[in-house]
Amino acid sequence: MPSRAGKKSLSLEVRQQVMRLAAKGCTYRQIAGQVSVSQGSVGNVLRPLGGVIRSDMLNPTGKRLTGASDFSRV
Repeated sequence: MPSRAGKKSLSLEVRQQVMRLAAKGCTYRQIAGQVSVSQGSVGNVLRPLGGVIRSDMLNPTGKRLTGASDFSRV
């Protein structure tokens, strides 16, 4: 297994912000600029969710956003 030496994972808050901005329809470039991460990092957050999150894919639960589990594919 490759080493993760020197690599930091994104905080939960940053990952949630990336998902919220994607749900609003922002591009990877816009999200990266607003959250101060690389476009690659934005892609790493969104890729497991299919790469794109649209507001119609958001399944609000009435609870606080806790991560990818609050998004469901339609």
